[in-house]
Amino acid sequence: MVNNTTQVGRITRDLEVKATPKGGNVLNFSIAVQRNFKDQNGEYGVDFFNCVAFNHTANHIGKYAKKGNIISIVGKLQSRKYEKEDGTTQNIVEIVVNECDVFTGNPKVETSNELSPQDFMGVPVNKVDDIGDDLPF
Repeated sequence: MVNNTTQVGRITRDLEVKATPKGGNVLNFSIAVQRNFKDQNGEYGVDFFNCVAFNHTANHIGKYAKKGNIISIVGKLQSRKYEKEDGTTQNIVEIVVNECDVFTGNPKVETSNELSPQDFMGVPVNKVDDIGDDLPF
């Protein structure tokens, strides 16, 4: 059996690498992935995926990525349960990231502080400064 997924999307929130009780590192984050087809309103939908990375991969993402960056991830789907503070059980499906590439983009690009689903529907999240004739192509 094969459990493998590859996704390319934008990081939706600030990143914080945390230490695990056993001395490793973990990073929980989410990405927004635009669908490749339009809905009945002519707009692209978006899917949000919870992701988790450990140790070297967590450190790499935490060091080089930030909210709004495009990231390519390869990993496996995993489901797990946990108990919430109110005592109820929560089921979650997440991507355990094994490999990644972070695309930081143009250094003249300024990232917005607030991201919403509309930011992922065919509209760039980043606001490009007036770069005039400095285009590299």
